[in-house]
Order: sequence, then C-alpha cells, then structure tokens
Amino acid sequence: MDLAALRLRHPAEPLGADLSELFRHYEHVTGKPIDVAALRFHTVVFALVGVMALAGPMVEPQAGSPHLEYLWWDLMQRRALVWALSECVGVAIEMPVAPLGSSTPSRIEPMIRMITDSLKQFLPAAGLGRYQQHATGLLGQCLLRANAVGPELDRATCDEYAAILGSYLPSMNEANVLMEQFVTTSRSHTDQAGQELDKKLIQCFSRQVERMVFALEPVADRVTGYALAPVILSPN
Repeated sequence: MDLAALRLRHPAEPLGADLSELFRHYEHVTGKPIDVAALRFHTVVFALVGVMALAGPMVEPQAGSPHLEYLWWDLMQRRALVWALSECVGVAIEMPVAPLGSSTPSRIEPMIRMITDSLKQFLPAAGLGRYQQHATGLLGQCLLRANAVGPELDRATCDEYAAILGSYLPSMNEANVLMEQFVTTSRSHTDQAGQELDKKLIQCFSRQVERMVFALEPVADRVTGYALAPVILSPN
C-alpha cells in the first residue's frame, strides 16, 4: 500500500528521483521482488479511497473548505483511478476525439462574467488572503468555462452511456444513476464477455474524466498529462 501511495503522490509531490529506480532500490534493500499484481491492486484501492473521500465535498461543499484544492484533487484522483484500472486489466486508454467540445454559453453567462470581473476588482491581499483571492478567481473562471462547454461534453458522455445501457439518457444525473446500477448489478465479469465489458467501461470512464479536465481548463495545468507512470521492476 505504501508503494502504491507513492505512485499517486509523486506527480503532485515529486520524490526527486525516478519511481522505477526507487522501487528497484527498495527491492535491493529488502532482498525481495515487488509483487506487481499486488502493487497494481493497491494502486487502484488507494486511488479509489481518494475519489470516495472527495465525493461528498464535491456534491455538498462545506463552508470553509479549500474548494479549489478539492476540485483539482478530485480530477487527479479520478484520472489516476481509471489509469490504475486500465493497468490492472491490460487495456489502452483512449482519449476523446478532438475537438472535445465547443462553446455554447447559457443565459447566465453575463452574470458569471460579472462575478469573475468583480473578483478582479478586489485590492490585492497578502498571505492567506492572497491565496483565497487567487483560488476564488480560478473557481470563477472554471464556472465560466464549464457553463460554456459543459452541456455538450455531458451530452457526449450520455451518448456513450446510452450505447452501453441500450437506452436514451436525457440528463447526466440520470445517466450516472443508471450507470451505477448497471455496474453494481451486472453479471460476473470473470468470463471473456465480462472482461471485454470491463475494458469498454474503463475506456468510457476515462474519456469522461478527460472531458472533465477539458471543461475545467483553468486548473487543467495541474492535471493535464497526469497519469500513472509505468514502474519498471527488476526481472523476477
């Protein structure tokens, strides 16, 4: 579990050395080869715990929380999770076909622009206040961006879900509920057909996460390109 945690923290908090080199050094010091299957399993578990821990604050934000940090950490953990799953089942991640989405502003866009402009008019602060101003400004930019491209991206995800579930899905909320029911109640995935379905689902979820990154472009610089670096170990 500790080694799996290092894989997930390394992109945000670099350890100063190549992970594969560090893991091979670990094998040398302990005199035991790392169980690759166990490492991949715990990577999935650790990433899943991160996603679940942020599920509540993302749906019901609590007053006083570091909202911007939660936002980009949620994206990082989701992206890491689908990459970890793909590693376990041996499936290649397929990125969405560009362009991911176009701008279709809603009627509330002028009000969102008012908010973002008002934030820029605050006098510069210092210390924590400076960070909070910056974070709030980024949240405003994320809102403006999501308002413009989010509906089309959600529609693309709904269409992918519908192709798997075999029914029309009018909204992202309904799509998420039905997909969760499908995943948790579907038949055993131990046969070949089930394994192929797992791969298809992982690819679908990965494309959905990439659309989320695209929609939140103002913070995408902190998650774009983030994925699990392959760990090359000593031959067993």
